[in-house]
Amino acid sequence: MTTQENKVKIIFEKFKSIAIGLIGAGIIGKGITYFSPQLSYDIPRILVPVYKAFGAMGLAVSMVLLGIALLIWSFYRWGKGNGKPLHWVLMAGIGAIAIVVLIYLVEGKKPAKSSLETHIESQSNPQPVVANANDVVDFPAIFPVEKKQEFDVLVKNLEDALLAKKSGPCWTAYNKLNIFVSRLNLDPNNTEQLNFLLQQKQKMDHYNQQIKDLDNK
Repeated sequence: MTTQENKVKIIFEKFKSIAIGLIGAGIIGKGITYFSPQLSYDIPRILVPVYKAFGAMGLAVSMVLLGIALLIWSFYRWGKGNGKPLHWVLMAGIGAIAIVVLIYLVEGKKPAKSSLETHIESQSNPQPVVANANDVVDFPAIFPVEKKQEFDVLVKNLEDALLAKKSGPCWTAYNKLNIFVSRLNLDPNNTEQLNFLLQQKQKMDHYNQQIKDLDNK
């Protein structure tokens, strides 16, 4: 390998190490937002089992830890390529700050429940329903019958677990239902899907409190 080729390889490896660090920073930033309740979650495939087992809080913690691990790996690769630590801190640090700020700006622009309702009320579309934890959730007709059947089964499994008053199976069923809903990729600008989203969130909050009450017994 010529000296020129070696220099190109070193530069490429440094670029990869910085990219790994930026990905890690992005995952940390996204994970931190999940410490607050969300209407839906973008779950990395590798962390789906964690979410199923430990819920949103477990997902948030695992994403932060995964991001930190990627930052450490990035720094290790940078040092292995004879890169100066200060240069890594400057390049990765500035990029990481920019990514985290971007994530928070995007998350901040996502309308919460109240602002979604306000947005719909200002349009000519029909107004969304007022969600109540005891209401029957209207599954959007746009999805195939199989999805509705799967949703009904997941709800029944959760309610059966609640009747059995077993906290562990309750959390498992709760997380499976939450994952199913998050993967529907609902459109909040569609009135029917917005109504479902609001109703389901009220239901999930109610289920969540019931399971926590079981934990405290």
